[in-house]
Formats: sequence, C-alpha cells, structure tokens
Amino acid sequence: MPRTMTRRRLLAGGVGVAGAAVLAACGETQVVEVEKIVTQEVIKEVPVEKIVTQTQIKEVQVQKIVTQTQIKEVQVDRVVTQVVEKVVEAPPAARTVKFNFETDHTSGPRGKSTQWAIDRYNQIKPNTIVKFIAQPDQFTEKINIQAVAGTLSEISLLSDRVFQQWVDTGTWLQINDLLAKNPDFTPDEYHFSGEVYTDNKELPGPLPYDDTMRGPQYGMPYQGAGIAAFIYNVDLLNAAGVPEPTDGWSYDDMLEGAMKVRDQETGVWGLNSGILGMQHQCWGFNGLQKYIVGPEGHLVLGNFQGAGRESLQRAYDYIHTYDVQFRSEMRKEIGGEYGNPFNAGLQGFDHGRGRSTGFNLTRIGDRFRWAQAPKPRGPHPTSTGDNEYVDQPHIVASTATITGTEEQVVDFAIFMAGPEVQGRNGIDRGFYPCRRGVQNNPAAVAPPPERMEELYLIYEKCLMRPGGIYVPGSPSGRGEVEGMWVRPVQKLFAGDISVDETVEIAERDVSVQMAKYKADLDAGRVSR
Repeated sequence: MPRTMTRRRLLAGGVGVAGAAVLAACGETQVVEVEKIVTQEVIKEVPVEKIVTQTQIKEVQVQKIVTQTQIKEVQVDRVVTQVVEKVVEAPPAARTVKFNFETDHTSGPRGKSTQWAIDRYNQIKPNTIVKFIAQPDQFTEKINIQAVAGTLSEISLLSDRVFQQWVDTGTWLQINDLLAKNPDFTPDEYHFSGEVYTDNKELPGPLPYDDTMRGPQYGMPYQGAGIAAFIYNVDLLNAAGVPEPTDGWSYDDMLEGAMKVRDQETGVWGLNSGILGMQHQCWGFNGLQKYIVGPEGHLVLGNFQGAGRESLQRAYDYIHTYDVQFRSEMRKEIGGEYGNPFNAGLQGFDHGRGRSTGFNLTRIGDRFRWAQAPKPRGPHPTSTGDNEYVDQPHIVASTATITGTEEQVVDFAIFMAGPEVQGRNGIDRGFYPCRRGVQNNPAAVAPPPERMEELYLIYEKCLMRPGGIYVPGSPSGRGEVEGMWVRPVQKLFAGDISVDETVEIAERDVSVQMAKYKADLDAGRVSR
C-alpha cells in the first residue's frame, strides 16, 4: 500500500531540487503540490483552513520534469497530486440602513435642489436609504408634538428657534465626535452663526463677529438666511435716467432713484423695503445694533435706539410722505399673475429679496433686465452695507441613536452642506449657500440676474452680525420677542400709529419680556 505524503511530512523533509532528483531516480513517489484558493463567506472571525486531500494514482510516461533550476529526463512510476484548498473569509456585506429626512423644501428651486441631493446621495451611498418626508405648513407645531412623543425623524430642516426650544431636553443628538471622525467635515468652509445648531450661550459681542465654527454641535448648516440682498430693474432705472447702484452708494441715493422711477400714470413704484429692509436700514444708521446688553445684564431691543429712530421715520416716509413704496396689502393686487410688483416689472428697487432669485427667474423670464446691487450704506461710520447671517440647519435628533443610524445621518448632514449640494444650490438659487466659494463656479453667477456676484460679495464686504442669538431664559431664543417689535412696525406702515408710539411700544414690550426671561433664569425657573 503506497504511503501518502502529507503536507506536514513534506515541510519537515525539506525536499529541495537535488532531493527531488534523487527520489525520482530511486523510484520514490514524486509529489506535486497545487494550491487553490477558494473564497467562502463564513461567520467566524478567525481564518479557517481546510485541507482536502485527493490521491490519484496513474501510470504515466513522463518525458521531462521542469524545476526552477534544471531540466532532467527521468522515469517516474507514479504521480500523486495533492489539492490544498484554503478557505478565506470574505468581507461581510455592508448592511443597508434607512432613516427619515424631513424638510419643507418640496417645490420650486429649493425642492429641485433637495431632490437632486437625495438622488446624488443614493448614488454614492447605495446602502443608505434616505426616506423623504415633506413637512406640513405648520411644521413647528408638528415638531413640538413629535419632540414630546419622541417620534422625531432622525434629521430635519429646522429653525434656530425650534432648536433652542428643545436643546436642553435631550431631544437633539450632540455630534461633535462623529463630525471629527468624518473626513468630509471641513469647519473652515462654512458660514457660521452661533445658537442655530450649536449651544454656545453667547451674548451679542463686539463686531465684526467671529464666524469660526465652535461649541457643542447638534446639526449642520444648510440654508443661508438673514442676508438681505438688493435687486433692481435695469430697464426702469435706465428709462428714468437713474444710474445703476455702485459700491458705496447710500440710502439717500436709493431714495432719490426711487422718486425718479415712481410713475403714478403707469403704476410703477420706486421701492419695496418692508420689515426686513427697514431693519437693515436701521443698522446702517445705528451701527448694527439689534439686541444689546441692557440693565442688569438682560438684553434690550436696539433697532431703534440712537439714529435707528431716524431710519424708522424714513421707512414710514417712503410710504406716507414720498409715495415711493406701496402698502403691504397692495402687493398681491399690483403683482397680479406674477406674484409681486417686482416680478411684474412695476418696481424699481427691492431691498431684501435678492437672496432667492430662483423664485424670480420663473416669473420674470426675459421680459426685462434686472440685476443684483451692492448694499446701500447708512450714515453710521461703521456702515458698509450692514447685514446679518443666520442659517436654517439640518438638526440631528436623538432618534438616530435609537435606530442605530447616527453615523449615516451625520454623514448625510455633512453631505448636504458639502461642495456638491451647495454648488447645486448656487445653480438653482433657492437660497444663499451656507458654504464659502460657491461663487467660484461660473454657473452660480451667470445671468440672469446680471451682476449676480454682488450677492456673494455681501458676506465679504458688509459688516455682519449673527442672526441667531442667545436670549438668557428664553425658551426659543429670539422667537417670541421678534413678533413683539414687528407688530407695532406693521401698524406704523399702515399709518395707524406714529413713529414715537412705535418705538415706545416695541422697546418697552421687548425689553420687559427679556428682563423677565433673565429673572426666570436667575431664579432657576428655567435651565438656559
């Protein structure tokens, strides 16, 4: 009975080239070892080696044996072939994860960008399923109900007010560690405003604002807001002999141009400023004061303090003295099928709505030429086209920990703030991108409107303040007090109250409320 040459024996024998020749000459069995790799998925974490031995005995006539060093003709009686099979563990298949993404960007240029982003993410991360959920109009109420019930989507597009309302309840997931591990997280590349998705509890400080991303973080930036851009109708200005705005032009220049453009016979108006434009104009007069630290450390309303009151008087005069601005209730009637007077071609200047020109594009078409302008400057020495930046962020809920999707959710939030998606936002123009450098893409600044680059220069040229602020003791930051000063201003624009009455009501109500917030915090009745 022939002996079977085992692997162990072969290795122990140290059979070399010369030995092989001797064995062959002596009529010993020649062993030829063939190694075959078989890949097989196994569950064990350790390599498994399986030896399968098969012996074939065959009478053959071999003319030549080829080794690595020589060729020699010999007579061999038998050849035994051993097939060695190694079982190598295959990498485990990537698991498929799924999470819910809730947003109100469902139509128009914003909806277009969102759908593009989800499709693109599915391409590059095929094992992650992002379930799109449309937020209803009253999504704040829905979010509050879900926060109480613990049924929030893993990630949602929210406001700083909703974020602050629930930040100290464990509703949101702090993601600093997960961000640090993700190579696509580049904090220096984002525009930053505190108290929007970070909980820094920073009071308004000196300007210019430090926009370095910092603090306990619960989400990522996405939709730039607060930026009050400036657009104008090129054809109307040219027809009225009004020079187009240039860097360094003033609110006096704006008023002069609006008066020339105004034409009662054709129904053309010179200006729309509104609440947002009025507020930015106040900052050009008062040094960008919105909320400032007042008595006993609590905040007070600063919009109308000092020369800000003069700006409020001017905003009133646009409507009731100079007749260059229509009342807000007339907007729909003047705009008609185009939605607003500017899109209808019946308004020269628009202060505040140039950050989302994708909505204008579909209404204006090629009916007239229009353009972005640099921000006008006020009389205050620091005025450079005063502005603020806030963000509508994607916030990660603690639900992601329950579903085990926190890494994937954070990766998606980073992707949405990344160069691909924000670059797409620059093309669709539904909002101001949260990422620096979008204007370097020629498609982002291509007309219409003309001079599109002026939108991006606002952040570089203007003195900026943060839009999201910490109000000590407030359950929702600036949320409640914003309405307190907006309501009397609306009455002023309607002609129901005077400027003095407006300032008295707004400053009294806001300052008293914020003093109550601070008292609640000092007494321990609230936690932040």
